[in-house]
Amino acid sequence: LSGNTGDAFGINDTTGEIYVDGVLDREVLDSYILVVSVRDNGGTSLRALKPVTINITILDTNDHTPQFVGLPYSKSDLLEDVQGGTFVLKAEATDQDLGSNQRVTFFIVSGANGQFNIEADTGNLITVGTLDYETQTSYLLNISARDHGSPYRENFTTIPITIKDVNDFTPTFDMPSYSDTHPENIPPGKVVLQVNATDDDGTAANSAFLYSMKSVTPVSGTSLFFMNPN
Repeated sequence: LSGNTGDAFGINDTTGEIYVDGVLDREVLDSYILVVSVRDNGGTSLRALKPVTINITILDTNDHTPQFVGLPYSKSDLLEDVQGGTFVLKAEATDQDLGSNQRVTFFIVSGANGQFNIEADTGNLITVGTLDYETQTSYLLNISARDHGSPYRENFTTIPITIKDVNDFTPTFDMPSYSDTHPENIPPGKVVLQVNATDDDGTAANSAFLYSMKSVTPVSGTSLFFMNPN
């Protein structure tokens, strides 16, 4: 028996049965050409004039699990005001099997809260809904790469996503208007009135603000009043 790479096969020298005698791995070697010769047991031990050639093709089984490429995945600066359908990142995976055993489909297992979707065939992660930093500042997506074998094989990884705040709230006064009365002999430096405002942005930089007087009526009173900007 020749052509028996890696001693993958054996042959029963009495019955002629060929059997697997080693470990077959299609990903290492997917075919064998065995040459079998025969000889009689006579005193001169004559061989057959022409050996027999046997072609053996190794079929694929789903023995490999998809492997993610380019790990780790993360997105640390996704603005909260991006539109639905915005591309976030691409997940990739490979599988050493063949055919449907090699084809990989991607899924989001958990963590998206309805805000993200992954395209099953491409691995493109996109936004779905409207993100809001003030509601949720980060996400941890658990995604899977699953082949189409039967039974299928599956691998998992996580994608941390951090949402970045944008200045999407305007400062708002706690009252639509203010009024107060004071005697004409009020001394300089006396607090006349205090206004209050809030800003609902989620970070200190975007929620900080300063007060200023836009106008005074009559104009002649402009020099009589001062507003603390803080």
